[in-house]
Amino acid sequence: MCHSNGPRVIRPNYSSPFNKTTLWEKLKITYWNFRIKSYGRVIPHPDHERIDKKLTKPFRLHSVYENEKLEVKTCMKCHKGNGFLARGYLTRQNMPTIKFMLERGYMPPFGLSMTDEEQQQIQQFLRGF
Repeated sequence: MCHSNGPRVIRPNYSSPFNKTTLWEKLKITYWNFRIKSYGRVIPHPDHERIDKKLTKPFRLHSVYENEKLEVKTCMKCHKGNGFLARGYLTRQNMPTIKFMLERGYMPPFGLSMTDEEQQQIQQFLRGF
């Protein structure tokens, strides 16, 4: 329902004591992640937006506040509506995921970095004012 076109990234826990991933498997996962990154924006299937024959967005919050966009320059290189590698905008309803990705170091992705000002913008956005 959330990613109708498939996963956005595969994040195995290599530090787990139960991890038995071989080097070959790690290379395959890295390849898959590069391939997934090239997919671009996930566009939901129209059936996911229909309830009682009426178009809606059943898994989305609808208020202006929840749909306020995160407009940080580095983030918008990928999290934009259209263009190369466009993944769609990040909004306040994505706050748990944004926090998770930043705390784990998954975002910004390798090769991109944020200025101190951008980090402050994100923290302000996550605080809600």
